[in-house]
Amino acid sequence: MSVLVVEDNDDVRELVAMVLTDAGFEVLEASDGARALDVLRNAPVPPCVVLLDVMMPRMDGYGVVAALREEPRLAHVPVVFVTADQHAREVDGVLEVVRKPVAPAALVDLASRFCRC
Repeated sequence: MSVLVVEDNDDVRELVAMVLTDAGFEVLEASDGARALDVLRNAPVPPCVVLLDVMMPRMDGYGVVAALREEPRLAHVPVVFVTADQHAREVDGVLEVVRKPVAPAALVDLASRFCRC
């Protein structure tokens, strides 16, 4: 099963992807919310979790969550906000808010909770 990492900072996104790949996860990546929706819509099988930044260009995390909930095929994909935004909050469709920075082991644990491969 796959994890979608949505993060506009290339270095952070690549590091998270590397940590999860090394732990055995298939990782999909997107650099902003609009691209995340494209990836999700085109994935043959939805990911087991979306690790989603909140503050991004083109479409923020809240916009992504709202769009996902409108699409029957994607409405039940678990979403976790992973953000440095201290004001980010859980909204309908977001299961958890995790504050950056996140330790590599915590990222693996987080993905493992949703991806029971």
